[in-house]
Amino acid sequence: MHVVVEFLEAAPAHVATARAALLMLARQAVEGRQCIQLDVAADPLEPTGFLVYRLYADEAAWRAHTETAEHQALLLTIAPWLVSRRVLAYELISEHGLA
Repeated sequence: MHVVVEFLEAAPAHVATARAALLMLARQAVEGRQCIQLDVAADPLEPTGFLVYRLYADEAAWRAHTETAEHQALLLTIAPWLVSRRVLAYELISEHGLA
């Protein structure tokens, strides 16, 4: 399994818009079956901070997802609302809690 974690910081004036876009991303990715799991979390101490956790079957599935027109369009849309975006990728070595 391939894990991708994104740390995003929205511009203060665009927190609500960025949040809505991230939730749309989660719905699209999971409904389109490109992603096994996609969770969006908001930082309880810093309202501009978000974490996106994604789980894919493998790295190829992640790369295929990032190349979809929908994903590219969403990135272009959300980019002006973000102050920063950091993407980290990992190989899952423990599957506790997965069905």
